[in-house]
Amino acid sequence: MTAHPPYADDWAALASVAERLRDDRLRDDPQHVANDRLTAQQAADRARRSTALAQQWRAIADRKPMPWLDASEAEIRDDLEAAVAATAKRAASDPSRLVQLGRRDVPYSAFAKAVAALSWWQRPYRDGATMPLIVFIHSVNQIMRAEQAARPSQPEQSVKPAPRPLPPAPPLRQAALI
Repeated sequence: MTAHPPYADDWAALASVAERLRDDRLRDDPQHVANDRLTAQQAADRARRSTALAQQWRAIADRKPMPWLDASEAEIRDDLEAAVAATAKRAASDPSRLVQLGRRDVPYSAFAKAVAALSWWQRPYRDGATMPLIVFIHSVNQIMRAEQAARPSQPEQSVKPAPRPLPPAPPLRQAALI
């Protein structure tokens, strides 16, 4: 298994990064269409894929069931690969750039690394599979939480039982020395 990239274990932050990607596209893509940098269909596809990614990660961060996503795993994966390249290029071109993430301003380089972590989690969970690793792990976590909730609670013992007494020692036998 490959090493975790930075921010890979902060699922709440990754959900915020996915939502920021979606919000940026919803805000900026209409202007890109007006400037002929994107077609209307490309902008609609980018919005659909980034919305699916944001919904997926919000469900993961909130420990909720996975919603129906209006984009395939492959579409989201391809979209994230393009986003990784774009954010890395932007971070390299302006190292002092900040991005607002929730209530905090974070370096754009950290944002780009978090986008790379999203892409890392989106890879298939095993060879030949299409399900992303993060969706597989989230599904297993959901099952385990449901099983744990269904188990009857064990009564707590406030007092430890008294230790059992040791059995009596066998009688000593004298060995003869001749």
